[in-house]
Amino acid sequence: PHSASSAVSAQNPNYVQVKPTLESHCQAIMQHVLANYKYDQIVLVAVNDPNETMRFDYFQREYERMNGLTNTQPLKRLAIDSTKLDMQSIDLKPWFSYDKETVFIVPSWTKETFVYNFLRKLDLDRGQYQQVRVYGMPQWMDYERIDFDYYEKLNVHVSSSVFLDELNPDIRAFKRRYYDRYGEIPLEEAFVGYDVSKYFGKMLKRFGTKFQLQLEQNPEQLLHTKFEFQPIITPTTTGGMEFPQVERWENKYVNILRFQNYRFNKAE
Repeated sequence: PHSASSAVSAQNPNYVQVKPTLESHCQAIMQHVLANYKYDQIVLVAVNDPNETMRFDYFQREYERMNGLTNTQPLKRLAIDSTKLDMQSIDLKPWFSYDKETVFIVPSWTKETFVYNFLRKLDLDRGQYQQVRVYGMPQWMDYERIDFDYYEKLNVHVSSSVFLDELNPDIRAFKRRYYDRYGEIPLEEAFVGYDVSKYFGKMLKRFGTKFQLQLEQNPEQLLHTKFEFQPIITPTTTGGMEFPQVERWENKYVNILRFQNYRFNKAE
C-alpha cells in the first residue's frame, strides 16, 4: 500500500494500487488549477533534466483531456538549467501576469535547495500587486530547511495521498484508542494500515476473492484519504479499446492541500 510506482506489476488485473501514482497527482493538480484559472495563467517549472521535464507531459495531456482535445494550447514551460539552481541569474519577472494571478506548478522534489531558491526568487521578483499561487508535490511537506513564510506568502498548495484532519472526531477517537492499546501516538502508517485492512476486509466479505470487480462502484471516505478506484485500461493489439484489458486497479483520489496559517489543510 506504500508504493506509488506504476511499474510494480504489469498486465495484472489482480493488482490493486492503494497509493495514487505520480501521473494521478499531476492530473489532480491540473484539475484543481483549471477549476479556477485559465491555461494562459499557468507556468510549469522544473529542473532541466529529462526525469523532471517529462512530467510536463502529464499536465499537458490532462489539460488536453479536460478540454476535449479541442482548442488546446501548449502550456508555458520554464526549465531551469542545472548550473543555475541558485536562481541568482534567473529573471522571473517576465513570467508574471500583470492583470491576473499567476499559477506556477513545480513537479520537483529531489532538490530541496532548488525549491527553496525558486520560492525565494519568486517572492523577490514579483511586483507589489502581483498575485501568485504555487503547486508543489507531497514531499514538500517534509522539507526541513524551507522557510515556511514563503509557503504562506506564495499561497503554496501540494498534492497528497494522505490527509489527517486533526479536527475530525473519528481521527481523534482513533488516536485515543491506539494510545490506550499501544502506549504511543499513531504514525501516518497506522492510519493507512487500519483503513486498508478495514476496507478490503469488508470488500472480501461482501464480494469474495473477485472483489476488485466491484471496487469502482464502492468508493469510501476513510480516515487518511478517500478510496476511488478505477481500472487502468490498456488497448489490445487486435481490438483496440473494444475489448479492453485491465492492467491494474488504482485509487485515483488525490488530496489537494493548502498551506494556510502555517499548516496544511484541505483546499477548497
